Amino acid sequence: MRTIIKIAILNSPAIAAAIYGLAAGNLLAALFPPLLAAAGVAYYWLISRLYLKQIKLRPPPTSLKHLAHKTARTFGVKAEFAVTDDPLPRAFTAYVGPRRYIVAVSSGLLSILTSKEVEAVLGHELAHIKNRDFILKSFLNLYRFANIPLGQLFYATLSRDREYQADETAATLTGKYLELASAILKVASHEAQKEPPGIAKLSTHQLAQIFSEHPAPEARVKRLLKLYKTQKPKSEPQQKTAVKHARSKHRLENTCRIA
Repeated sequence: MRTIIKIAILNSPAIAAAIYGLAAGNLLAALFPPLLAAAGVAYYWLISRLYLKQIKLRPPPTSLKHLAHKTARTFGVKAEFAVTDDPLPRAFTAYVGPRRYIVAVSSGLLSILTSKEVEAVLGHELAHIKNRDFILKSFLNLYRFANIPLGQLFYATLSRDREYQADETAATLTGKYLELASAILKVASHEAQKEPPGIAKLSTHQLAQIFSEHPAPEARVKRLLKLYKTQKPKSEPQQKTAVKHARSKHRLENTCRIA
């Protein structure tokens, strides 16, 4: 119900346009917004299918498979899991059909994260499914297809909000606030080392961040640490120290690709 309300609020201009079209007896004007919304859903489905065809997915190892399905049960969602042979640390969720999702992690990600950090990242991806972010973003694509002024800015702002929400949901349900923060730091640090200095500096420019669909890594970590303080388990003081050490050690000069 909350998702339906959000969709209605975010697409209130389109709904108003459809009502106006009906009232004016203009069928084309009335059908245009729903058709754009349908195009948004089709766009996400098509992009996911094309992307999956370009990369090679393989079944996850047994240990990762058990961890992934255990995490999925915690979130109350269903998903398929796979590994892609990519040296870059990545994780993503692809929509491949009605209520069918594939959550994939790269070999590069598995090579730099601990099992607890991998669980936290899987939680982030599963949180997108649980929060129905695919549905929300599909309808938000209406503004991009219609080329509405500031539509891209609006889409980017809402996308960043969904990333923050996925972080919060993942940390809350897994209890791994610090592990998720650590994973974000590791991925961002790894990518910053791969980018030329000029590009890395440009990507953290305030103007670039405004149009970015992902929040800056430091902003995500700050929010997670703030949440951790409110839910702070007494048995994990050493983990907090470790995150502080990692934060001071790594220079975050690029955005994270955990999406």
